[in-house]
This record gives sequence, structure tokens and C-alpha cells, in this order.
Amino acid sequence: MAPEGRDFRLIFAATVLNAVAGTVSGLALPLTAAVHLDAGPTQMGLLAAAELLPFALFSLPAGPWIDRSRKQRLGVAFNLLAAAAALAIPVAFAIGFLSLGLLYTVGFVVGTCAVIGGSATQVQLVRLAGRDALLAANARLASFQSAIALVGPAVAALLIDRVGAPFTLTVNALIFGAAALAVGAIGHREEAPAAVRAPWWREAKDGLRLIRGHPLLRALAFFGALWLMLLGGFNAQFVLFSTREAGLTAGQLALVTGCGAAGAFLASLAARRFERNRGTRSVLLAGYLLSAVTMGLYPLAAAFGGAAMIMAAAVKLALDFGVTLYTVNYLALRQRITPEAMLGRVTTTMRGLAVSAAPVGALAWGLAAEGIGIGAAMLAISACGIVLWFVAGRRLPAVPEA
Repeated sequence: MAPEGRDFRLIFAATVLNAVAGTVSGLALPLTAAVHLDAGPTQMGLLAAAELLPFALFSLPAGPWIDRSRKQRLGVAFNLLAAAAALAIPVAFAIGFLSLGLLYTVGFVVGTCAVIGGSATQVQLVRLAGRDALLAANARLASFQSAIALVGPAVAALLIDRVGAPFTLTVNALIFGAAALAVGAIGHREEAPAAVRAPWWREAKDGLRLIRGHPLLRALAFFGALWLMLLGGFNAQFVLFSTREAGLTAGQLALVTGCGAAGAFLASLAARRFERNRGTRSVLLAGYLLSAVTMGLYPLAAAFGGAAMIMAAAVKLALDFGVTLYTVNYLALRQRITPEAMLGRVTTTMRGLAVSAAPVGALAWGLAAEGIGIGAAMLAISACGIVLWFVAGRRLPAVPEA
């Protein structure tokens, strides 16, 4: 069953716009650090960690706050805050005050907006879509995100060539502003949440208690955290390896990223068919394995000389296919098995437990790359990912099908 209605289309549009902003900044922010501030592997790891650290710091208190608040107001407020943060980089560059510290700060603020505003939007999406249409809604969302992401890197590369990476981030501010308008235009008015006097940490403990006592949620949180630790380490070094080791230009890197978006788009179209034919558990494991193997293949692009871009693009397509195949089914499964009254707390707690591992991975693998080289670090990440797939295949509990 496919979700419909004006309000769903608006929240859907806001979610897609946030993903587009992430696509643009995912290219422009690290290029600003690498090209204009001469950042090395450790600094790139710190930049990635700064963007993800809010998930570790704020996820637990954010859950009770979201459950106690009107989700629409949170979505509008934090999209506007993200827009203001994005504007800080081109302004600082224009007046000569650009620094790595500012990039870390902006990354941290935008990450905080994703933790609170993004989680509130996820909860609102679930309620407007209806539980019977969750897989269809997530698959459609992933397909739109991927389709638009095909254009995003090309547009980002064009802007970077014309105005430079810092000014390209102005686009992010406009996109976040458009997302705020979309959320604000939703006609459905939420009921005022009941007044709660209990401290937030007591409610947060309820979310943790539910996850700890639910074998499947507990396993999803554990294996998801390990997977994101590896993926965070790879993503933190992706731009630096592509430009310095493989010799790709900003335009070529945009094409590689676009091929990754094409892989994600194909996975979003195939996710429901794979789930019906193979079962959710098998699809989750396939996502682990495919992403692990392809992260190890990416360093080979440096050995292809003039054909480096072709090799990098093929690997990125397969990598993002695996990541999206996993993510679409993971989100639908998590939402399906979570009680309605606990959606806010479980959403933020699960995101926090899993995604808080990513900055650790980004920083740890950044330090490793300083010592053994970026390519060798990517090979080590791949080996760890294959071990994770093997252990998850033996330990992940049975999954109830929709």
C-alpha cells in the first residue's frame, strides 16, 4: 500500500530536501577542508566525527523531547538553524576567517539539527504514512533521494568549479530553508502532547529498557553500530583518497558520487522485491556483505591510472546499492516493531546507539590512515566488515515479516 495525501507529500519533500542538502555538503564540506585548508587524514576524520558526534551526545534527551513536543515545530526550527549554520562558511570565507575550527562547528550544529529535527520528521513521516505503508514509504523515499542525488553531485561540481567549495554551501542554506517551508505548510495539526513532569532521563531509560529487552532491537542496534563505525571510517577518507591518491578532479568525484546515487536508486527500487523474495533478515545481511567487500575494492582505483574514475564509479555504485538495500529494510523493520507511544524515544535512542559509533570510526580510522596510508586503512575496514557479516549471520535473531 502506497501512502498518499498532501501532508504526506510535504513531509516527504522535506525529507528528500534534507537528503539533497547532505549530498551537496558531502562533497563541498570536505573539499573545502582539503583544498582551502590543506586538511590531512586526521583532520578529515575529525570533520566527519564533528558531524556525527551530536548523535552520541543528544540522542537520548532528544527522544523524550520529541515525544513531548509538536514534531512540526521542531522540524521547522531545526531546518532554519541548519540553514543559518550553512551560511556561516561562505560568509567566513568571503571575509577571510575560514578555519577548520569553523568547519567542525558547522558540522556539529548541522548534525545536531539532524538528531532532533530529523528524528522529529521521521516520527511525523511514520504517522502520516501509516504503519501498513512503512516499507513502501521508505522505499519511495530512498528512490527519490537517490534520483535527486544523481543531479546533486553534478550541480555541486559545477558550482565548485564556478564559485568554489565554500560558496557552494550557500545552496545548503537554501535547501534547508525550503525544507522548513515544506514542514510548516503541513495542514495536519498534532494534538498537544500531554504534560509530563517526569525528568527526561527517566523517559529515555524507558527507550533503553525496551531496546535492551527486545532481542531484535538490541541486535539491530549492536550490529548497526559496528557497521556504521566502519562506514564512518570509510566515508571520512573517501574524498581525500579520491582526490589525492586516485587523482580525481572535483568534477570526476561528482560523477563517482552520482554513480553511487544511481546504485542507491536501484536498491530502493529493488528493496521490496528482495524483501518479499528473500526475507528481511537475508537482505540485511546482504547489505552488510556487499558494503564490506566494496569498501575494500575502492582503493584499487588508484592503480587504474587514467581509468581510475571508471573503477571508482563502478565500486561506488555497488557500495551505495548495498548501503541502501540495508537501510531501507532496517528502517521499515525498526518502525514496524516499535510501539506507537515509544516511536520518538526508540527512534532517537536507536539512531544514537548506532550513529554515535560513526564518529569513533571516523576518528579511529583517520588516525590509522595517518600511519598505514588511506588505501591500507580502507582494506582493513573491509576485512572488519566481512567479519561483522559472518558474526551477524550467526547471531542476528529471526525477523518477523510484514
